[in-house]
Amino acid sequence: MGIYDLNLRVLVPICRCLAGAPCAPWRSSVLATLLSFPLGLVGALMRIADNRLARAIATGYVETVRNIPLLVVLYILFLVLPLYGIRINSLTPGAGLAINNTAYTIEIVRAGFAAIPPGLLRQGRWFWPLEHPNPHATFRALSPRGGPNSGPAGTEPRRSVQTSAKP
Repeated sequence: MGIYDLNLRVLVPICRCLAGAPCAPWRSSVLATLLSFPLGLVGALMRIADNRLARAIATGYVETVRNIPLLVVLYILFLVLPLYGIRINSLTPGAGLAINNTAYTIEIVRAGFAAIPPGLLRQGRWFWPLEHPNPHATFRALSPRGGPNSGPAGTEPRRSVQTSAKP
């Protein structure tokens, strides 16, 4: 043999540590999704609330987080939190994604609420019309695109919700 000897046995302990590495991004994404949807709904309700303090908190969160790049949020989580003694683990990226996704989810749900006509909102029948139980039309109004067969964003879902309730 020459000067250099290729010894793959030194990689065995490293391979054992990296065996779960392909699952880590999926865990982080699932955690971010599971956290961002309920928090986004609560934030959207705060954005449309009559309480000025709740509206200000939700608006400040959305405007602040949407103007900070995701990479900066992740840097803060990984580099600043350990300085204050907060330990990080493999779910920390999921928390960073959840912080970012929640701001966008708040805006999507708030826009879905804004697409519902005020008359249906006042009657309280926008979520489940009693005369014509068609939840599909209602949930299409809350989706960002309105579904695969709809027209431009915001036009088709609104019309389908209006036709699902009696005037």
